[in-house]
Amino acid sequence: MLRELGPNHPSTLTARQNHAYWLGKAGDAAAAAAAYASLLEHSVREVGPDHPQTLMVLNGFAHWRGKTGDAAGAAAAYADLLEKADRVLGYHHRTTLAAHGNLVLWREKAGEPASALERDCAARLYVSDPDAHVAISREKVDFWMRIQGPDGPNALTARNNLGYFQGLAGNPAGAAATFADLVDDLVRKFGPNDSRVLTNLSNLAHWRARAEDATGAAAAYEQLLRARRHHLGDDNPQTLAAWGSFAHWQGEAGNPAAAVAAFAELLEHMKRVLGRDHPHLDVIRHNLSHWENVDRRMA
Repeated sequence: MLRELGPNHPSTLTARQNHAYWLGKAGDAAAAAAAYASLLEHSVREVGPDHPQTLMVLNGFAHWRGKTGDAAGAAAAYADLLEKADRVLGYHHRTTLAAHGNLVLWREKAGEPASALERDCAARLYVSDPDAHVAISREKVDFWMRIQGPDGPNALTARNNLGYFQGLAGNPAGAAATFADLVDDLVRKFGPNDSRVLTNLSNLAHWRARAEDATGAAAAYEQLLRARRHHLGDDNPQTLAAWGSFAHWQGEAGNPAAAVAAFAELLEHMKRVLGRDHPHLDVIRHNLSHWENVDRRMA
């Protein structure tokens, strides 16, 4: 590729960057850092120190420098990246936010704790700007799906993070769609009883409910209930919680009779598990009564 396209062709640079990255993932952090350092020199020389390509390479160099155990060197590289990203891209750009958080991390690992103000600033930025996290997560999803495909471990983690931050950013329908795709792929790859399916079914049900997709929430909670029964048993508190949510969303989806049946069954089960006088049963009785009234009105 170098011989055919030349050293400055985008495909050549992408190949060099991927090579550097996979050197590190193969366990040779020093070789990865050296490869990124060489690529960084080339990028600074050819496109300048403030070019987005240079900033991306600098980020990779900083990361793998830290992985070699050179925490001070990683902190210095992230400080350089933060200064450039802040000036070129703006303080709330996802690259700047990530650089800020990594700078705090590596300073502390180097034995030079960041100030309380810096730590608080980084934490507040990450919490208060979920849109930036969505953008960062999308980049990671695109990268890992290109490298590993949708089923790769890093791709699956990135997709999970994307769904979480979509919901946090006020897009519960987008989060639900992300988790629905993720659940489908997990079931296809690992089977319906894998623990990863259980976790992401819970996320799917939660965000469908937050999106006020009653039919979708009822279907997801039904899947979650089956999965929790398989993994945890009928008496586990998480199973009982999913049971109650399933019953509720059955009613919200326009089927109060099904909600009544589910709450009645849950009530009898909880009497056996907790005893007839347990205070938790009052909530179930209240919900059962509510949906019985709704069902009568609809009859």
